[in-house]
Amino acid sequence: MIANDEPFLVVYDGAGNVLLFDNGGEAGYGGEAGLPRYARSYSRVVELDPVEKQIVWQYGETGKTGDGPNQLNQPSTAVETLEGDIVIADRKNDRAIKVSRDK
Repeated sequence: MIANDEPFLVVYDGAGNVLLFDNGGEAGYGGEAGLPRYARSYSRVVELDPVEKQIVWQYGETGKTGDGPNQLNQPSTAVETLEGDIVIADRKNDRAIKVSRDK
C-alpha cells in the first residue's frame, strides 16, 4: 500500500506505468496521546504497473530517509526523461538528481 500525508504527483511513463513519490505517512486510531497508531517514515519514488498492480522499479530505501545513494528526503516530483532516466526533485535535501532505472 502506498500512503502519503502530503499531495503527490502521478506521471505516466512511456511504458504506461505510473511514476509517483511516496513519503510515508501516518494512519490509524488508538495510538498514545491521540496520535496515529502507525507511522511510516521513508521517502521513495516508485514505478507501478497498473495492470499487474506491482512495483516494477523503486529509488529510495523503504524504511529510511537520508541524503546518500538510494536515499531521498521528501521527494516532490519525479519525471522520465526522453532517454528513460528519472529526474527526482528531492525537496528536503535541496537537490535534483537524475537516476537510471538500473541504479
